[in-house]
Amino acid sequence: MQKSRDRIFVTHAGSLPRGEPLGSMLIDQEAGKTVDNIESLDVLLYDGTRMTLGPMNDEALETAIAAGGRTGAIYAGLKRIRDTYASLVRERFPEIPRRVSGYNLDQLLPENGFHVARALVGTEATCVTVLEATVRLMKSPQHRQLVVLGFADAFLAADAVPEILNYKPIGFEGFDSMLVDFLRRKQMALEDIALLPAGSGFLLVEFGGDSDDDARAQAGRFVAATADMFAGIVHQASLGDAWVATASA
Repeated sequence: MQKSRDRIFVTHAGSLPRGEPLGSMLIDQEAGKTVDNIESLDVLLYDGTRMTLGPMNDEALETAIAAGGRTGAIYAGLKRIRDTYASLVRERFPEIPRRVSGYNLDQLLPENGFHVARALVGTEATCVTVLEATVRLMKSPQHRQLVVLGFADAFLAADAVPEILNYKPIGFEGFDSMLVDFLRRKQMALEDIALLPAGSGFLLVEFGGDSDDDARAQAGRFVAATADMFAGIVHQASLGDAWVATASA
């Protein structure tokens, strides 16, 4: 059992994204779509009601509503929201790979198991206080290699994203020179900044494997492929566990 800074207990956890406490991920999904890995939540409502939430089939939902009381009223209200807006949610709710804060209304749909726990992930504590979470175990590669790509600007970096995704990285982040400039002004992380390639837009592409050789081979193949992908890598080198390449597209 592990306690995070947000007073949330992990009762069944595997590998979570590095550097992010589970509490933060439940509140705003900082590390990606935490919602996909939540099995159940033990929550406290602001009137003192305590509930254990997870997926429910129609029979279980109707039983909970028929039981009445505060929890019955909550389930009835959620069912009313689902039934009223289901068609709009199916039609217009965004299907994006990394959704951060918001209300996961799609998780209330029958095809998603009326999963109230997942509907609450990312709601910024506006609905409940989470006391305990049960999450899925996920395999996490223990050997990793990071490739850093530099572009003339953030827009060219964004243009390269669809092609890079074909190489199946396990981690993928982007940022522009504004962040770097802020760090320089504050005299922070200067040694790390010195490792960045030239450019004003950057992509961090991480590969993972069951062995160091496997992870390095994936990163090496990707770096070799970038020469054709971006028509002009002007610098490419291995820096410990990071590969650095500057691309001019």
